[in-house]
Amino acid sequence: SGFIAGRLRRSVVSGVKDYTFPLGPLNMGSNLYRPISYKQTSSGGAGVIAMYEDQISNSGTNKANWYFKIGSDAGNPNAQIKVNYNFSNDFPSGTTECALTVMRGDIIPTPDWNTMLTTITAAGSSHITSQLPASLSPYYFIIGEVAPVMSNTTICSGNTASLNISSPTGTTNYNWYDAASGGNTLATGSVSYTTPVLNTTTTYYVSHQHELTGCFSHRQPVTVTVKQTPTSAFSSPAPSCYNSNSTVSYTGNAGNGA
Repeated sequence: SGFIAGRLRRSVVSGVKDYTFPLGPLNMGSNLYRPISYKQTSSGGAGVIAMYEDQISNSGTNKANWYFKIGSDAGNPNAQIKVNYNFSNDFPSGTTECALTVMRGDIIPTPDWNTMLTTITAAGSSHITSQLPASLSPYYFIIGEVAPVMSNTTICSGNTASLNISSPTGTTNYNWYDAASGGNTLATGSVSYTTPVLNTTTTYYVSHQHELTGCFSHRQPVTVTVKQTPTSAFSSPAPSCYNSNSTVSYTGNAGNGA
C-alpha cells in the first residue's frame, strides 16, 4: 500500500480519537514505511496535527537514522504516539533494543536530544509507544539509546570532584561505574556523583537504565583531570653566630598546571 514520504497534516477532533500518519522518511535513498499512530485523549485546543519524517546521521550513536517532527496549529494536545521502526535497518549495529526510548530535542545547529519522553510500551516487535510532552516545542523527536551528557572537569590533587549529568532530563535512572565494562558500580539512580579524593587523572562511566525493561544503554565516559599541587620548602644550615653570614635554600615544584 502507498504512503507519504515526508510531511502530512491531519485535522483532529477535540476529544478522544486515534489517527494514523502513514509516513516514511525523506532522503533515505529507498522507500521506507515508518507509520506513526497518534492516540489522542484531548486536542488541547489544536485543530490540526502535522508530522514530518526525514533522515539524520547516526554515526557514532545508538540512535535511529531518521527523526520525526510533530506540531500543532494551536494548543497543547494530550496524546500518545506509537512509532514504528525496523531495528536492523534503522539502528547501528550493537544498539540495545530494550534500552530504546523516544527523546525530544532540536537538530539545529547540531542534534541535541535533551528530554526523554515517558515510555508507555517498551521497544519491541518493531514499535515503541510514548506519552507526548505537555508542550510539543521544540517539536523534534528520535528513537534511540539515552547517552548522558556530562562535562569533563579539572581539580588539584587531594580533592574530590562533583560530576553532573546535564542532559537528557526526564529521568534519574543513571548508574555510575569505574570501568567502560564490568568493573564496580559506584552509584545508582542519580544524576550526580561525587568522587573520592583523587591524586591521579580518573575516568568514570555512566549508563541509563530503562524504567520499564531494566536494560542499560551504552556507557558514556567523563574524565576528571588531576593537576599536581605546587610544593615548596626552605632549608638552612646549623644555627650561626650573631652578625655572621648564613645561606638559606628554597626548593619548589610548580606542579603540572594546578
